[in-house]
Amino acid sequence: MSNRVNITDEYREKFYRLPKVFFTNDVYKKLSNNAKLAWAILRDRVDLSQKNNWVDDKGDIYFIFTNKELMGILNIASTSTLNTVKKELLNSKLLEQEKRGLNKANRLYLLNPDVTMDDIYEIKHQENNLISELEEKEFENTNFEKKDSQSADKSGHSKIEQPVSENRNSIFERLDVRKSNSNDTDFIKTKDIKDIKDNKNNISQADLNSILRKNNKENDSILITEYINQQSLEKKYGTNFLNVLKNYSKGEFDLFNQFIKTIDYAVKSAETDTNSSIEIGLLEDLYYSNDLRQDLTQTLYNVLLKIRTDKYQKIKDPKAYLFISIKQTIIHWITQIKASEI
Repeated sequence: MSNRVNITDEYREKFYRLPKVFFTNDVYKKLSNNAKLAWAILRDRVDLSQKNNWVDDKGDIYFIFTNKELMGILNIASTSTLNTVKKELLNSKLLEQEKRGLNKANRLYLLNPDVTMDDIYEIKHQENNLISELEEKEFENTNFEKKDSQSADKSGHSKIEQPVSENRNSIFERLDVRKSNSNDTDFIKTKDIKDIKDNKNNISQADLNSILRKNNKENDSILITEYINQQSLEKKYGTNFLNVLKNYSKGEFDLFNQFIKTIDYAVKSAETDTNSSIEIGLLEDLYYSNDLRQDLTQTLYNVLLKIRTDKYQKIKDPKAYLFISIKQTIIHWITQIKASEI
């Protein structure tokens, strides 16, 4: 069999794009598979509409197809089925039609699906679950199988040495942290407070060890205060922002630190995606700093309130939900700032 690159390879890799939101949003989940596939096929024909110059004076792209042509394009055998599919797309606000009269074919406008924060969270959660399942399977294969090597005891009987495994809860916690925060942004554990000390030597080693040994609310409060000072968090995010986070964390340093790391990572991710940088509160003379910090505080409050009141546990991964919400807020502000500078 020849391994030469063939002209058929290009066409073998062509496919229709079906939005994931069709399977997460309650409005679109009710659509029949025929309707979802019809949208994907029409979306693929946008380029053809542009070549035909089917663009109105607003720049919106449309289609001009008779019902017979549509049936052929969508591989639909009957007019009744076509009408059902069109009705589904029209009712879901994925399609608009504009009558032209005089027996002319209607103009059809394809609409993009709406994407809510819940959809973003659900799609991200599904992707993270897939990664998590693969990581857990890999971990179990390498750490929970019995070792093949055997050693003989004094009686001459062989014994199988069992591997020493971690507590499963700690394993899954570690995997969750790793997938949620990569690229040197892992959450700092209590035992890692020495990393903070390396940056600023404000606490003696003896005091630090004493704090870690006691591990109570009072000492967690000291750690939080020291961490805020060392990382200039109050200057960056503002007092109100940190108070909301401290109240939700109930004075627990680990929880407070995990959320801060998630927020910092969300800001960096937004900057990477937009190829821009943003100063939240480090420079006092920036005209948008206060408004941005207030917006971030409101976002944080809304997210934590929703997590706390999540009676039916719709939010499976609070850290991912916070990450997405903060990131979207930062992207919004970057967009606004760019627009104001034009």
